[in-house]
Amino acid sequence: MPKQDRPWIWQLALAGYWLALLVGTHVPREFPALPREGADKWVHVVAFAVLGWLVAETWQRSAGRLNAAHLRAAWLVIALYAAADELTQPFVGRYASATDGLADVAGAALGLALFAYWRGPRKKR
Repeated sequence: MPKQDRPWIWQLALAGYWLALLVGTHVPREFPALPREGADKWVHVVAFAVLGWLVAETWQRSAGRLNAAHLRAAWLVIALYAAADELTQPFVGRYASATDGLADVAGAALGLALFAYWRGPRKKR
């Protein structure tokens, strides 16, 4: 896939989404819109699946077709971000959760896998 004419649209969408995700994971526990403990794992999976897909989509539209090594690198960056995200939550009155982190990295893997499937060989027609 060649580079797109306007990758800045995807870059802006990725930056906005990632910022919203950062803010959403750092609001105090008392915030009324937060899901109850335990039920939030699916929120983590979906939120990070969207992040994984959006990172890959933006990267591909900015630089050209991604390969498996690119997707592994994207997953590693997102996994490191997820760990940092969990470790910084105690500073705002929340707590770090290993299960939330696992849900995050699983979601990122899901989003990247869906991207690879959707943008894979069947799109080369």
